[in-house]
Amino acid sequence: MKTWFTVSIRYTKQNDEGFLQRVTESYLFDAASYTEAESRATEEFVEKIKGEVQIMKIAKAKLADVFNYHHSDVWYKVKVLFSTCDADTERPRKTTVDVLVNAEAIKDAIKRTEDAFENTLSSFQIVGAQLSPVVGIYPFENEE
Repeated sequence: MKTWFTVSIRYTKQNDEGFLQRVTESYLFDAASYTEAESRATEEFVEKIKGEVQIMKIAKAKLADVFNYHHSDVWYKVKVLFSTCDADTERPRKTTVDVLVNAEAIKDAIKRTEDAFENTLSSFQIVGAQLSPVVGIYPFENEE
């Protein structure tokens, strides 16, 4: 299972009007530790950005999975509720997980999440979806 870290990065970016402005954006990095996430983020952005790059915050992302369809730069956080039966007590058990999926619209994100889980043995339902602040993801190179 991958471990994802949300890294908030502050840097100077040219806006739509052509002016330079300082922005803070969130990116998702697949890493083994906070240190590795910081190192990968710094390495990635120092190469791309001219000027100062600041790592503002690093937090472990509580995501069950990330579904990257390479069709959109807009990311949605989708909450999925799984219903199973506990083998020992035979009582119903519910588990909620969050996944990140990119899509053009929230309906597409929900559909893609349903498609991703359609072959699971547990019954599930989508209980929420919202726009994520994540701007981009950086999985390990050999896993894209």
